[in-house]
Amino acid sequence: MSKSILLYGDSGDGKSTLLGEFAEHIFKTTGKHTRLYSADRGGTESVKPYIDLGIIELVTLDGGNPWIWLNSVVQGKVKKDGKWILPDNTNIGFFAFESLTSIGDELMLSLAKAAGQGKNIGGGANVNFKETDGAETLTISGNNMSHYGVVQSQIIDKVWQSQKLPGGVAWTAAVK
Repeated sequence: MSKSILLYGDSGDGKSTLLGEFAEHIFKTTGKHTRLYSADRGGTESVKPYIDLGIIELVTLDGGNPWIWLNSVVQGKVKKDGKWILPDNTNIGFFAFESLTSIGDELMLSLAKAAGQGKNIGGGANVNFKETDGAETLTISGNNMSHYGVVQSQIIDKVWQSQKLPGGVAWTAAVK
């Protein structure tokens, strides 16, 4: 099992910056890179110098399916030519995941969108309604209580799965 770190704090507290500094330390002491998997909509500006230097390899969610993305990244996969593959990870000394909060938000949003399309997840009543203004109609959807349990159990499972990755693992989470 790999060594694990959880960086938890308010937005702007420096969690990402600390990941960058840690990536630099890993690179200087082992010659290995850090792979940062980011679903954080706040951006990666604070670690951009490390990305530009090649110390951090960045894999972002970029609007893809968050369920497939999360399942793939906790296995150390990367997307190549539209497909998730397991590369040779021997040059990766550290895997970082940003952020549990953003990942949970993305999963919840995908469930709300599915509810808006009539997909029933968890047996609870779907939360959706339509708003109309002239010729424009908008479907608004939300989450039912079972969605929270689905997301929570998946996140717990994926954090545990990530512990099988070689080297170290870090997750960040923001206070909400």
